[in-house]
Amino acid sequence: MTKATLQAGRCRRSLRGLAAAGVALAVTLPAMRSAAATGRPAVTRPLSPAADRALAARRAARPGDGLQPDDSLSRPGWWGGPCDGSSTGDYPGSRSNGAVFDGLVSCGPGPNQGGSDHLVHFFPGAWGEYEWECVELSMRWMYQAWGVAPYGANGNDVVANYPEGASGYPAIERIANGTPRRAPQPGDVISVDNADQFGHTEVVAASSVNGQGNGTLRAITENWGSGNDGWVTLSVSRWVVSDGVPGDKVLGWLHNPAWSLQTPVVWDVTASGELQVRATGTLGGDRTTVADGISSAQVIGGQGYEPAPLVTALTTSGALVAGFVTPGNQLRQVASGVTSWAVSSGTGPAGSPVLAWVTSSGALEASLGSLRTTPVTLLASGVRQVVLAPHSGPGDALIGVLTDSGEFEVAEGNLRQPLTWSTVAGSASAIGLAGGGASPTDAVEAYTAGGILYERQGTAPFARIAESVHQFSLAAVGPAATPLLAWVTGGQQLFAVLGAGQAVHISNGVAQVSAAGGATTMGFPLLTYLDTSGQLWAKQGTLSSGLVKQAAAVAAGGGSDLTVS
Repeated sequence: MTKATLQAGRCRRSLRGLAAAGVALAVTLPAMRSAAATGRPAVTRPLSPAADRALAARRAARPGDGLQPDDSLSRPGWWGGPCDGSSTGDYPGSRSNGAVFDGLVSCGPGPNQGGSDHLVHFFPGAWGEYEWECVELSMRWMYQAWGVAPYGANGNDVVANYPEGASGYPAIERIANGTPRRAPQPGDVISVDNADQFGHTEVVAASSVNGQGNGTLRAITENWGSGNDGWVTLSVSRWVVSDGVPGDKVLGWLHNPAWSLQTPVVWDVTASGELQVRATGTLGGDRTTVADGISSAQVIGGQGYEPAPLVTALTTSGALVAGFVTPGNQLRQVASGVTSWAVSSGTGPAGSPVLAWVTSSGALEASLGSLRTTPVTLLASGVRQVVLAPHSGPGDALIGVLTDSGEFEVAEGNLRQPLTWSTVAGSASAIGLAGGGASPTDAVEAYTAGGILYERQGTAPFARIAESVHQFSLAAVGPAATPLLAWVTGGQQLFAVLGAGQAVHISNGVAQVSAAGGATTMGFPLLTYLDTSGQLWAKQGTLSSGLVKQAAAVAAGGGSDLTVS
């Protein structure tokens, strides 16, 4: 036998302890990611719509994988079929347990599920892994998503044995359980010790932990126990993670700072004024009621400062409230008498939010950082609409205003200091602004004048996009800030265009549209729209991808992305 054969990682579980813990979750969390091309390169996906369609068609032709078009990981190249279970696979008779995270499929049966160990090598000469031990899943994730070749470890050794500094292995953080201000994030790989010699390992799929270090995690794993669907829950109390199984001890986790995850966030306001947010990591799952007495809202991904959905909403009494969707957190009032507002989350690990609004007197004010700081007055009067976009320059944000005289003016820089405003268009009736990408000069601007929609990126001349436009929404996709523009015509038809592509007809009978896109390499478009009957729809991926119904009988709604890294 080879050394890899002898030392492939294992994990074992106490079936009695698992039954007592009750940890199964029947939910799927497909999402999108980007990884640095270090070590053995991970499979990445370009922003090309044609490539996206081809990938979606290829996956659709493979029933049984459990993959969705927006999953980043493809079926492993060494598999002979779904879960390696075809006649040419290494584990005939195997199948999916049901859980899928970003294309990572939990397979079985493992030894704790009535199966047995079957050795597999991800590539010639690779360290061996046993299908379907828990170590195989964590190693498969790190190999496909991070470009990390398999290495020797049992479940309780996956974190400790990571070959930091070895040739071909990227820089990965080892984080000890209980480290203040460090909760596991989606994509992190956990090691658990227990009474047997092997321990356990799993991959975090979703994290909901507040600023005091309390909350829950969802993780995907294999060989957890009879009847388990591949999902487990873990609790976090004062930054200490526990899986609730007697005798288990979570040791720590691996975090790859070069990897990022983008997931959709969809929200709606019901006819009775309930603000509901769906942030399950997919276009399915339950919605959470965040607040009552709401007339309209904007919900965006928090990104670096706090990677939880950031909610801003206008109450029926005209008060502007804001807050992050984290356990125990409540929305707090920021301002009153607000007629227009915009919010930006900032970019990078330290990116902080900016909230700007227009008062009933036409003054433009902003709150920075915590969103509860003393407002800064940017313009004393004459403002009708405000729009914001984050950028990676030294300033707080890009900010645009529509004046009472119809001028579209833009400024950037430190919002605590006087700004220099530049007029970019006149006679406008509505304006839009999207992120600056790697440079503020990549910012995308759009406006309507006389029902005609215009758009430009950087300092290029405005291009005439469409006529008879009733409402539009603008977003920037990926690190190059590729423009995503969607609009509703006076005839209630919805169209959208990505970059220099052709406009795509999305639907008829549309009242309002919202466009979004992440700033990462895998930041794919997200469109949500409200139809004239009050139903909310969404699509994620290519503009030709299918629509998913989100809610019925709502008064408003929209979508955004949430990026963690």
